[in-house]
Amino acid sequence: MEQELRRADGISKIATQIIGNARTILSAQVAYQNNESADPTMPRVLQMNEVTENGKALDGVRH
Repeated sequence: MEQELRRADGISKIATQIIGNARTILSAQVAYQNNESADPTMPRVLQMNEVTENGKALDGVRH
């Protein structure tokens, strides 16, 4: 039982971090769309990449 509780705690911490990261990206996207950024270039993390048939993105990153 203790092992399962530790495991559940670890999963919960990871999920919290993933949600926090997504919230940060969403906030950055909203700021970009509201033109609050002095730099007009969209940050790479916010860019959507087109994926080819073999699953490899045009920028070379596998998704």
